[in-house]
Amino acid sequence: MKPKSIAILSFVLALALPRPTAGEPALNVFAAASTSEIVAEAAREFTRRTGIAVRLNPASSGSLARQIAAGAPADLFLSASSEWSDWLLERGELRPGSVRKLMRNRLVVVAGLEAAVPTIRFSPDYAFAASFRGRLSVGDPAHVPAGRYAAEALKTFGWDRALADRLLPAQDVRGALLMVELGQCDLGIVYATDAALSRKVRIVATVPETAHPPIVYTLGICRDTRSPDAATAFWSHLQTTEVATLLGRHGFVPSAGGEE
Repeated sequence: MKPKSIAILSFVLALALPRPTAGEPALNVFAAASTSEIVAEAAREFTRRTGIAVRLNPASSGSLARQIAAGAPADLFLSASSEWSDWLLERGELRPGSVRKLMRNRLVVVAGLEAAVPTIRFSPDYAFAASFRGRLSVGDPAHVPAGRYAAEALKTFGWDRALADRLLPAQDVRGALLMVELGQCDLGIVYATDAALSRKVRIVATVPETAHPPIVYTLGICRDTRSPDAATAFWSHLQTTEVATLLGRHGFVPSAGGEE
């Protein structure tokens, strides 16, 4: 979809939406940890315009999805992987037709500012495990999409077995970044947007996008939202060209939109 078409669609959607009433309960937005800054910034503008407060609950997408399935009071779910939004849809926890592709990201390898790291070649014949000492920090693949994408990339190049005992799984992608910042791990695999926020690490390589499934963030409205009008309004706000510009400033690639 062309940018002009997206702008027109956003305007039409805004006109068609029920108007939320100021004074409604604050919206609870369960969002992937890597989206904390952009959701918070978008929420501030939304609150300024509508008077509706937004509470952000950032964590790994898998942890958030399980919280929602267990009955946590959530109004919207922003996932770093369609896998978890699909999981909730199958359980009837997200409103059918509300899940949208919002943005994309990249994986990078990071190291400490002073760490000596050789040039990394993404090839099965490159001995990645032998190129550095210590451990490799990643998000826990069991519930952190960044960790799942990283695990897929390691497997693609045949590096997974040699590194099996040297991985340090973190509770979310920010935790994986922190381990490198603190010097607990020599290298880490995180999102490019998170690496860009840190002044304590440097990007030493960008993982080829063909090495893992596409990193697509999805946004959906929770079935049991207490404020459907307000939730729909913020859902729409996050899909505007204004927020797409914000995403771009933070290093994300805005999606062309469309139902997931």
